[in-house]
Amino acid sequence: MADGSSKIRDKGTIVLDVEAANKRFQHEIHVMDIEYEGILGLDFMIKHDCQLDWKRGKICFDGVNVELHSQAIQNAVFRLSVKETTIVPPGSESIVAAQLVKTGRCHHSVKKDGMRNGYVSPLQSFHDRHDVVVAHALVDASQEVMPLRVFNPTENEVTLYKDSQPATVEFSIQILDDDTAPETRTPKSVGVIHTDDAADTESTTADQGQSSLPDHIQKLLDGAGCDLSDTQRNQAECFLMKFSELFSSGNSQLGRTNIVKHRINTGDNPPIKQRPRRIPIHKQAVADKEVEKMLQSGVVLPSKSPWACPIVLVTKKDGSTRFCVDYRKLNDATIKDAYPLPRIEDSLDSLGGSRWFSTLDLASGYWQVEVREEDRAKTAFVTRKGLYEFTVMPFGLCNAPATFQRLMERVLAGLQWDVAVLYIDDIIVHGRTFEEHIERLSSVLQRLREANLTLKTKKCCLFQSKVEFLGHVVSGEGISPNPRKVKDVAEWVTPSNLTDLRSFLGLATYYRRFIEGFASIARPLHALTEKGKQFKWSDDCAEAFATLKNKLTSSPILAYPYDKDPFVLDTDASQFGIGAVLSQKQSGQELVISYGSRLLTKRERNYCTTRKELLAVVYFVRYFRHYLLGKPFLLRTDHGSLRWLFSFKEPEGQVARWIERLAPYEFKIEHRPGTKHLNADALSRKPCAQCGLSSSTDPGKNELSVKADVEAVTPHPENDGDTEKLPRISDVDHVPNSATDSMTIPTWSKEHLRKEQLKDRELKMFIEILESGRTRPSWEEISSEDAAVKFLWSRMEQLRIQENVLYLRWEDATGETVNYKLLVPKAMRKK
Repeated sequence: MADGSSKIRDKGTIVLDVEAANKRFQHEIHVMDIEYEGILGLDFMIKHDCQLDWKRGKICFDGVNVELHSQAIQNAVFRLSVKETTIVPPGSESIVAAQLVKTGRCHHSVKKDGMRNGYVSPLQSFHDRHDVVVAHALVDASQEVMPLRVFNPTENEVTLYKDSQPATVEFSIQILDDDTAPETRTPKSVGVIHTDDAADTESTTADQGQSSLPDHIQKLLDGAGCDLSDTQRNQAECFLMKFSELFSSGNSQLGRTNIVKHRINTGDNPPIKQRPRRIPIHKQAVADKEVEKMLQSGVVLPSKSPWACPIVLVTKKDGSTRFCVDYRKLNDATIKDAYPLPRIEDSLDSLGGSRWFSTLDLASGYWQVEVREEDRAKTAFVTRKGLYEFTVMPFGLCNAPATFQRLMERVLAGLQWDVAVLYIDDIIVHGRTFEEHIERLSSVLQRLREANLTLKTKKCCLFQSKVEFLGHVVSGEGISPNPRKVKDVAEWVTPSNLTDLRSFLGLATYYRRFIEGFASIARPLHALTEKGKQFKWSDDCAEAFATLKNKLTSSPILAYPYDKDPFVLDTDASQFGIGAVLSQKQSGQELVISYGSRLLTKRERNYCTTRKELLAVVYFVRYFRHYLLGKPFLLRTDHGSLRWLFSFKEPEGQVARWIERLAPYEFKIEHRPGTKHLNADALSRKPCAQCGLSSSTDPGKNELSVKADVEAVTPHPENDGDTEKLPRISDVDHVPNSATDSMTIPTWSKEHLRKEQLKDRELKMFIEILESGRTRPSWEEISSEDAAVKFLWSRMEQLRIQENVLYLRWEDATGETVNYKLLVPKAMRKK
């Protein structure tokens, strides 16, 4: 096709579907470098016996009359050239000025009045030559100079020379003959077919009202949830149509990128060659079929490599077979890539404030990354039919996750964290509003398109208010464990060996941020995993196992942290562990952000109460440093040790180190003295041999003298007078099995104690909880209560009812002796 003044080169042919007169035809189309969209030629009309009525301007398709309609506005494509030589720095994005290329076959002028925006598309040849990515974009067609966004993912600067052609621009123009006056010029256009049959017109209108999305993308839209309004749903449909080619409908539609190529650095190690393993007869055909599929898709090629690894066929949960290669020997010889993966906690925290979420999953993501040609031979695997090597990154290589993370961070450079969060091949896009979300999602998909990556439609989830990400459920309200994982925990049978126990602890530990005091609860279970210890399931193990299951299945939703709201850190220490609660005051409410805990080492268990409390403060301030560093926060502790710590004139040794560690932080200390907040250390206030201080929070008050193993714990938040000695209770050397005759007070019977405890509001609350079998209330339920309730709440795992009387159970430093402390009602303290 030409006007006689220039030749147009035919670039090739392709068979496409042509729709006309509400019918679909397949036809071979010639691809030309022209401005026009397309022309149906005589070959099409002859093949389908089309009848032209020139006088009435109609054409007949299989008995249906179709009107030929001429329109003046059509799409035209022009090349863009770089206006001035530009240098793009490595790993960065630059705006490059471009202009239209004037070609010899443009024998018409472009009238720009009323012209629509132009759509910029990158040229693949330019990308292959310069290794840069040119962004798709809309530009103002009325401007002589058009901006191009160019991203350089390489480690070297790239020079874009003047007049080089990185992209094309397509916009609607009115094409006019140069020799015709504006008033009399006749538009040249490609005919657009319209039927003049009323029924056909109605049918066409009805078809336009229905979704034209492919089936697999329509399912993706249908799964967007019922929260979308009609307007939002229409926007989503147009959006998906725009990016429809990114969503793969099957394994055959895989992208291929060369922005990052996988390297296998084996140093000076010689090639490793292994013999093929015997495959069960009934699975040999499966292996052959998998290799054939990979050959057809270009994933593997026949090889002459000196390297060879055996294959392994793994049966999946659904009964199908996964084709794997055992690369353990190759991995041992490979120098490891230290490229870091993001912290899961940081990834989840960055979603705060968002209400809309979409998760994206690449289709066989590793297979979309090329392997360097010089390293492909190292991926060779051997089967009964020969030796093959991968052209793309196979599963099982030790450095594959690092390579893929590096690729995705380059592809989404500038978008990570603020717009999208990525973890290897898992991507989550988030936004505060639907409009912001769809704009961000468009930016991410545009980057994936430019990188030639495709998505697995079945695993993508768009426009949701709640999604699963990295084993958690994220929503506008906060973060919670994955319900499917929690169900696994609830159905977990009692471990019968060390392997089963470690599996349970692995899953439970992943969600430890949701469980307050996790380390102390799990202590009996962790003790079984110690080297050289015999696996013996005890009552303590059973109790810890049941408690963890209960807490995981009823775990709270943790709030997202916000930069502007103040943090509150509560710390605590017990005989065997330290714990903390990080919360934040948001909109007048104190919400839990995370729990933290760990067991004390054998050496730390010998610390006095003061040092344990100090250790808890120092450890958890550093543990939550990514939240607390650089902003003021409130530190709440139930011990007076911090007054001593920061007033020490010449600190030495461990104290000096602790002060140094806390120096970079800005915090205000809120102390919980016994007269106001029920100091947890009221159990023992004798002077400490290690630090020389009394654990009494007020040095001016009379110290509490306690000589028995069982003392009265007095949860009395207010006491204006001096602290009085509490009545002594008989010694108890061990945990009583049933009746505790030794737990008697000469003047107080058990019945009297029971009656008085039920009169005490705080003690009665916890007696009723324990006797009814209810779980511990959430922090939100008791946060408004007084300090006595909060103390009992924090020690609820230690509360026991013996002979209808409430006690506090505790262990000595060795863990061998268990004792009970009587909880004395407020009314009886003055008697």
